[in-house]
Amino acid sequence: MSCEHCQDHLLDLVYDEADSKDEAALRAHVEGCASCQASFDQLGMARRFAGELPLEEPSAGALDAILAAARAQVGAAEVPVEAGHATETTLGPEPDDDPGLWASIMRWAGSFAMGPQVAMATIMLLVVSTGLWYFPNRRHAPEATGSTVMSPDLEGEVGPMGTLTPAEPLDLRIDERTGRIRAGAELPSSPRQEAPVAQAGRGPAGDGTGNGFPES
Repeated sequence: MSCEHCQDHLLDLVYDEADSKDEAALRAHVEGCASCQASFDQLGMARRFAGELPLEEPSAGALDAILAAARAQVGAAEVPVEAGHATETTLGPEPDDDPGLWASIMRWAGSFAMGPQVAMATIMLLVVSTGLWYFPNRRHAPEATGSTVMSPDLEGEVGPMGTLTPAEPLDLRIDERTGRIRAGAELPSSPRQEAPVAQAGRGPAGDGTGNGFPES
């Protein structure tokens, strides 16, 4: 048996109210456990001291206070004390026959002041008040105005066409050796060959005919 189980049943063992099935095991554990034995001795000593105290009857004032507290809890007009005997205790001065409208309202409000209905009604009033204030203001709220600012992308942005410099004309030529189009700077420079021109008035034989052919 564990000490926790024994501690839970020590009071029953002190007042001889323990279960007959567990009593022997409880006493055996108490005799072998110093901690449980000390707790058992303390409870036994407290029982002996309580038995030596005299029993006193409650006073009439204490009984009236108990009855007044019970009446305040249940709201009853009379609380029976014994069978066939009832005691009526007033909590205060007798109310007037005509307390007035304001006193009646305060008494009625006081009866609900601590009830859950007041808390629920307060929450509902708060929710409704918030809704009545929020939705009209939202409907009449001015529309937000502003301008969209776009930050330029300095790395990927292409400048305006007016700022571009016209490209220089390409110097492309046909390579006579390969028949391909190449840049003029890549082609080798060759001296210009001029066709021989016959001198005026002289033929190939220098006979002065001027046509370059022999006479027939």
